[in-house]
Amino acid sequence: MPDTSRLPRLALALPLSAFAALAGCGDPAPTTAPDAGAMTTPDAGLVDEIAWHVEADYPTPVVFASASVLPVGDRRYLYVVGGQAGTYGAPTDPVPDVRRAEILPDHTLGAWEDAGRLSTGMRPIPLAGHHAIQLHFDDGSEGVAVAGGGTGASDLPLVLTCPVDPSSGALSGWGRFDPMLTEGAWFATFEPFDPHMLALIGGTLAGTPTARVVVAPVLNGAMSATFIDGPPLPSPRFGHASAMIGGEVYVIGGANDDGVLNEVVRTTRDATMHVEGWLDAGSTGSGLVFAGAAVAESSLYVLGGLVGGVDDGTATARVLTSTVRADGSLGVLRPVDGGALPAPVAAPIVATDAGHVYVVGGYGADGQATARVLSSRLP
Repeated sequence: MPDTSRLPRLALALPLSAFAALAGCGDPAPTTAPDAGAMTTPDAGLVDEIAWHVEADYPTPVVFASASVLPVGDRRYLYVVGGQAGTYGAPTDPVPDVRRAEILPDHTLGAWEDAGRLSTGMRPIPLAGHHAIQLHFDDGSEGVAVAGGGTGASDLPLVLTCPVDPSSGALSGWGRFDPMLTEGAWFATFEPFDPHMLALIGGTLAGTPTARVVVAPVLNGAMSATFIDGPPLPSPRFGHASAMIGGEVYVIGGANDDGVLNEVVRTTRDATMHVEGWLDAGSTGSGLVFAGAAVAESSLYVLGGLVGGVDDGTATARVLTSTVRADGSLGVLRPVDGGALPAPVAAPIVATDAGHVYVVGGYGADGQATARVLSSRLP
């Protein structure tokens, strides 16, 4: 039986300022679509400079892992959980490995080291195709929750959580989160809808893309017993990226049976500020799947991905960006001039910390998983 003794009570490690506009401390997001001109004109005046720093390689090639930045004492570390390697279309089996690298004072990374295993009890859980968010625990410690993906043999119908060990810094005390998923979803994203709601968004169910969004409310400091249906996406999708900006969740690109998507959609809210649906918020221009997403203040950055198709697409080195406007729209995301990644990459593993972005692994232009690690300050 998984260890349930250290479940988080208030699950979301997000500053309440992230939701200030939703709580009446600012202008709430509109529930009407932005005008057509706002959807077709790229933003101007954004800073066009991203200087990439090549870090020490990850210990192994890796794709479809998750990355999170967590504090341990007065230090901060980048943690990478699970993943797999191999070639695009012929991956190796997932692994349960957890590794970390210290974020140094100059925001570069120290050496990679082992930091536990994804397991329940003595049973390791190899995992890939999942997504992670940061958590606060009752005892003041930080940790992560992972949802979605699978072990290679089966989907993961659970949310697993783990606090950081305050002495060793390991992620080794994994337990099952109370809310049960009815079934797992590969290549979904996992985001907070607000300080009291977690959501697993889209993905594939039994190999079929879904528009399903399932949510787990936090009620009186504890999670509900099960995930329930939330507002579905406008269309099925998997392999999308997602990010929270200004208290709203933005979902970028992805793919379904009709092809690769170029739309960006965001959450909308009712009079009580609960998420009630999705609204067109912008476009990536060409369709994009298996990209990464990062946020710096009110700007969204979309890194790499596949263009042209899921089976026959081409990895790109582009970094797209736009700044959220007053109406919550992004317009057409545009390439950052001089800010492209050093090499094309699809399915990069991305995390941000203090205005800096970290990009781990992914598939290179040759379809091989890579161990490359990059970092940069976001303008």
